[in-house]
Amino acid sequence: MKKWIRSLTLAVVAAVGTASVVSVSGPAVQGQVKEKAEAKGSVVITKDKGGKFRFQVRDGDNKVVMMCVKGYVTEKDAIAAFEEALAIAKVAKPMVEKDKGGK
Repeated sequence: MKKWIRSLTLAVVAAVGTASVVSVSGPAVQGQVKEKAEAKGSVVITKDKGGKFRFQVRDGDNKVVMMCVKGYVTEKDAIAAFEEALAIAKVAKPMVEKDKGGK
């Protein structure tokens, strides 16, 4: 799982300002990220410099391990996007994209 998160993180890393940070909790989000009982972390919604909301998944050391590239108009939309990404991650198998560079 950690290799998959690292690969996904590399694919979605984008510059995000953190003008404000809102923690997300509740039954819709809490506990869904955990695959193992010892997994710790959080999902937060940040507001970027342009006023758009984005989600971040942070590990137990509060380091960002995944974030979305697209900004959303409302916090609710960002939470829905996280839930959709989580649903995809639960059923999709990680795959390595072949180098598209032409040498």
